[in-house]
Amino acid sequence: MSDSQFVSLVDRLGTGDSEAAGDLMLAYGAEIRRFIRFRMRDSVLRRLHDSIDVEQSVFRRFFKRAGTGDLRLATEDELRAYLFTLAKHRVSELKREQSAQKRKASFVEEDSSFQLGQLAGTGGATDSAAAESELMMEVRSIVGTDDWEAVVQRLEGRTWKEVARDRGTKPDTLRKRLQTALQLVKARLTSTE
Repeated sequence: MSDSQFVSLVDRLGTGDSEAAGDLMLAYGAEIRRFIRFRMRDSVLRRLHDSIDVEQSVFRRFFKRAGTGDLRLATEDELRAYLFTLAKHRVSELKREQSAQKRKASFVEEDSSFQLGQLAGTGGATDSAAAESELMMEVRSIVGTDDWEAVVQRLEGRTWKEVARDRGTKPDTLRKRLQTALQLVKARLTSTE
């Protein structure tokens, strides 16, 4: 693209010419997509976000900024560098969002169910009152007095957050500690059968 063509394109973009926007996307779209695909190395990120969608997001941001009249680009190299910068920032945002989702997913769900019947597996060994009583004694022998109170409170319907707050610990820490104890109970029960 010659300097005069570039200046003409920028002027047309400043007036809101939709044909100029299409010309710009046609001229730089493939290059921006390649750059985005290169930056999106994470397979999960690639599976969740298509490079075309990210490209469109980059151009949408560009056109929004160009429409305000604040954007002054003197050369084609400046335009290309600005588009690559927008693409780099957008991919970084997506990576941060993905990391935040992972952290959020690993955090304790308030409505997560907690039932000793989970230990029984598909056989339903806790269907009878005697089996349930035996299971409760086994759990109590492993978890100790403090954690047993936490188990009882969870069975009464309190959330992990409420139970952990009473104990001065984090909900996820308490949940994992009790989950480990329940796994020990399950291992004991299945090894004797």
